[in-house]
Amino acid sequence: MKNNEITRRWQAHPSLADVLAVTRGFQASPFGRTPDGLLDFRGLSLASTPLSVGGGWHNDGHEIDLRDADFSYGSWKGFDLRDAQVQRCTFASVEFVSDIRLFGVSLEDCLFKDCSFKNVHITNASLRNTRFEGLRGKDTLSFHVRLIEDCLFEGKMKKIDFKSSPIRNTRFSGELLECVFFGHPSIDVVDADAEIYREVAPDAVANRMDGVDFSDASLINCHIGNYCYLDKVIPPSPEQNCISRLSPDFFDTASALLRQDMPEALASKSLMWLETFYKPDVRLPHGVIGPRDLAKPLGADGAALFFNTLRRAATQAKTIV
Repeated sequence: MKNNEITRRWQAHPSLADVLAVTRGFQASPFGRTPDGLLDFRGLSLASTPLSVGGGWHNDGHEIDLRDADFSYGSWKGFDLRDAQVQRCTFASVEFVSDIRLFGVSLEDCLFKDCSFKNVHITNASLRNTRFEGLRGKDTLSFHVRLIEDCLFEGKMKKIDFKSSPIRNTRFSGELLECVFFGHPSIDVVDADAEIYREVAPDAVANRMDGVDFSDASLINCHIGNYCYLDKVIPPSPEQNCISRLSPDFFDTASALLRQDMPEALASKSLMWLETFYKPDVRLPHGVIGPRDLAKPLGADGAALFFNTLRRAATQAKTIV
């Protein structure tokens, strides 16, 4: 059955109220089950009340559990879930638009493949054994959740904000551009004017990044902050990134090597960027360096040389992860 035929099946149930009635709150499908044995909700558009002006939809929260179901080739427009169980569900090529919020939701054993995410916010939720495949650079997606465990994020990820969500035994595959990973929700400030901050120990942070696998990933200009310890991650390949503990030994070694190896025209800029991003700081126990991070200020060749120099420094100082 073609995708447009799958979608047309639902024309007899044009409103959300009709859909909820005929499916008994997604406990049954008028079209039975898919070949994979899932309840067949493929092609279904779940839309809340349209806004009277400006386009878009009101965000209506629904406390509806979704289990053993396939929602592929459909769309969610202003359809929010709240305090719901979503288990063993498939979402392939689904459009999630209009500030979708999944609040307090438990996502388990789910697949999101080649979906479109436009201002989707997953908050106070838990994600276990859930896969996001085929992510695209134009997707806008954020997580502020209780747990992400045994999950997969694959594709081109741009500015995905994980905040201080605890991430465990989760794999990232593809390109991560300007994504955000925090270790703790806030900075422990001693004296803001004097820029004095208190250290937060690894066992006290919210997100320990325990078993996070970046081995098939490339991190570009990602924001790693708020006591984000990276000593328990599986790092990217040496060609993609270098993860280093930002110790005084690393900083001093990197400073000496940059003065020695960088072209004269780039030496002062390189030392400035080292000071800006990679100096010892209790708030930043680890740093991530990539060959393209500083391509704009240093040029492609200069950025690659900067990366290789800092990788040598991390190796010599024995701070490399």
